[in-house]
Amino acid sequence: MDLTDAIKNSIPVSLFKLKPAEEIFSEVKKCGAKIVIKDDLPECILLSPAEYVKIMEELDYLRQEKLIMEDRLSDDPLIDELELTDNETILS
Repeated sequence: MDLTDAIKNSIPVSLFKLKPAEEIFSEVKKCGAKIVIKDDLPECILLSPAEYVKIMEELDYLRQEKLIMEDRLSDDPLIDELELTDNETILS
């Protein structure tokens, strides 16, 4: 999400007093996320369930990829040659 999208997808917290929650939640479902602004600062992000699941699945995939890479690196003789004992040093 770039800055333009963030601005378009932001809502002031005061809108919660003026607009029914169902309308706000409907907008969140359409665009995936809304940034709630309070005192001119981002306060929180509302995510649709679909967007949340998408993010969590991607995070899980990346965690699995990291574990696979760590396992491959732990068997790599180059690691011993470089005298690196912590795979995190290479992956970070």
